[in-house]
Amino acid sequence: MTVLRVDATRGLALCIDCSGARSSVETALVEPVAAGDELLVHAGTAIATATKVQRQ
Repeated sequence: MTVLRVDATRGLALCIDCSGARSSVETALVEPVAAGDELLVHAGTAIATATKVQRQ
């Protein structure tokens, strides 16, 4: 999922998936997170960040 916006005080990010669906994701395990970052998400929690090398 791609991060659109981050709410650092709440530990959440608004993300969008490849189909265009948006959802809130908990980011405590992968902080810091910024808009444009790619996240691996399971059950609403980001469990890893993806680098450009990993995505290719």
